Amino acid sequence: MYITGDPLGITYSFLQIIFHTLKKIDVPIKDRYLLTYYEAAAYFGIGINRLREICKDPACSFVITTGEKKTMVIRTKLEEYIAEHRYI
Repeated sequence: MYITGDPLGITYSFLQIIFHTLKKIDVPIKDRYLLTYYEAAAYFGIGINRLREICKDPACSFVITTGEKKTMVIRTKLEEYIAEHRYI
């Protein structure tokens, strides 16, 4: 069955296969540029609440907000922050 009005004639099943394949790509956390709060907390061994407190600081340079609600942590910058501070 073709998508109605699709000039290329791409089928739904083809698009589903592509989407499913892309979802399966799993990049190890150590190679990711952006991490969720939960991934960052697990990776660095920091409590989720403490990480959120650190990220609330307006001077925090390792947080990115994607969309309206999703907040991501830049892994390399958080690594630098942790290396510079003795107490977290």
